[in-house]
Amino acid sequence: MSGNELPMSGEPAKHWMFRNFVSIVQLVIVILLVGLAVWWALSDGNGERVWESFYHFSQGIVRWSHDHLRYPWE
Repeated sequence: MSGNELPMSGEPAKHWMFRNFVSIVQLVIVILLVGLAVWWALSDGNGERVWESFYHFSQGIVRWSHDHLRYPWE
């Protein structure tokens, strides 16, 4: 084992530095994307419109299933 290897894994310290750097960059990208999605949802009522569309769609499925599907014991 040379001086720039970690004792646990035997891998070079640069490997772990690069791995940690990539992990931090990925975390920052995910945080930015989530922040962008939240900002979009809160601006101009976009989130409310999306939720309302989804709610009406799901209620349509509930109505259809109530009209067309029966329990076996009915």
